[in-house]
Amino acid sequence: MLFNSLEFPVFLAIVLLVYYALQLGKQHRLQNLFLLGASYYFYSRFSVPFCLLILLSTIVDYYVGAKLSETQEKKKRKALLLISLVFNLGMLGFFKYFNFFAENLHDFLAFLGFIQTEPSWVLKFIVLPVGISFYTFQTLSYTIDVYRGRLKPVNNFLDFALFVSFFPQLVAGPIERAANLLPQILKPRNPSIKQFQSGLFLILGGLFKKIFIADQIARIVDPLFLQGDSYLAGDVATAAVFFGVQIYADFSGYTDIARGAARLLGFELMENFKAPFFAHNVQNYWTRWHISLSSWIQDYLYFPLAIHPRYGKILGAGGVAFVTMTIMGFWHGPHWQFVAWGVYMGLLLVAYNKLRPFLFRRTRFQSVWAKKTFFFSSILLTFCLIILGEIFFRANNLSQAFSMLGGLFSNPGISPKTLINLPHGLALLGIVLLMDVGIFLTNNQEVLLGLPLLVRRTIQWSMGIAILAGLITNASKLGVPFQYFQF
Repeated sequence: MLFNSLEFPVFLAIVLLVYYALQLGKQHRLQNLFLLGASYYFYSRFSVPFCLLILLSTIVDYYVGAKLSETQEKKKRKALLLISLVFNLGMLGFFKYFNFFAENLHDFLAFLGFIQTEPSWVLKFIVLPVGISFYTFQTLSYTIDVYRGRLKPVNNFLDFALFVSFFPQLVAGPIERAANLLPQILKPRNPSIKQFQSGLFLILGGLFKKIFIADQIARIVDPLFLQGDSYLAGDVATAAVFFGVQIYADFSGYTDIARGAARLLGFELMENFKAPFFAHNVQNYWTRWHISLSSWIQDYLYFPLAIHPRYGKILGAGGVAFVTMTIMGFWHGPHWQFVAWGVYMGLLLVAYNKLRPFLFRRTRFQSVWAKKTFFFSSILLTFCLIILGEIFFRANNLSQAFSMLGGLFSNPGISPKTLINLPHGLALLGIVLLMDVGIFLTNNQEVLLGLPLLVRRTIQWSMGIAILAGLITNASKLGVPFQYFQF
């Protein structure tokens, strides 16, 4: 069930009616049970059989958490954690990466001359379950935190099942931590009128980003990535910049709707974006973009590697950053272009870590204006470097990515069609930057909610009209899936 489908508002309205009816009766336990059923129904609209995977993951990690609380013996605790890791990562690996490794192994053996037939043993019927990359990481964080002694295991299976499957953030995040979401599940929720209104505002803003910005700019981006082998520099630059706008509006729009829907129910989900196009270096970018994933990678992969007595010493800070970013790239999908994107991001972090001491000394004694100039120049440079990497992220394959990069640096010019579409795309980019400049200046993701009522109402009506316009102009593609559903 897509957030931008006609089905979702009907579903959400029914959920809210039953949920608040149960709240009037002070039936907190029944609310949780109802939300659990609603969450499984929500996911079943994508696939009924794959609901079983969520249930299996829930059973395994609930069992592991319970057993971890019963023993302090190191070997048993490690064995229990290993059960959770093997099951969840094994399930993710099979559904997401089996064909990738099988096909590449076949190609390698064919290259050596051992095989000459097509890889008929590759399981082509394997379908990637929606959201598996997100809910496996979410439930893994629970068992790891219990293992580390940072979290007490939950005693009620149904409460834990709701934590794993909570429908607003089930299929594309944010990847919630048990320490944040579970306490909200365990206690009664009493959403205020202000909280309810802000939830509606978030949903409206998310739909605006998805329908009016992401889906509209996709009509410019998609044809540019369907061209042949010859790419003009202007076309490539346009494709990269506008895809950066598209993926941001699409994914942050999904997050806004998820956070808004959760807020209507009295839950607060973590922020996932904080004006990423205003990052002043690549490290700062990863504190602003897909925060729930980057913080997960930092806590459960980067730091364990960095402090490891062997790997931390061998790799060093830069090496650990490079390895974790490469893994993050592969997390996004079983394709070499995602690996290349991760390698590229890792190299940027390594370069920044090497240059940071020099840059700090360079700006330490500069005047205020020189520092401001350097700061805003850094924002522009960071934006360009991040956008350059989007070519790998969006390309249909690695060969196309390198062809586009070749065109960018060796084939000047821009096609007439791209030139015609340029003003429309730049206008949408301007709207995105305008929406985020307040977040950047105030460090408050919900700065719009603090505006005077008249201004807020004007923005809401403008968004509503823009959404309607987007639906009319793109009516044939109503309910376009969100980009991160494929990951």
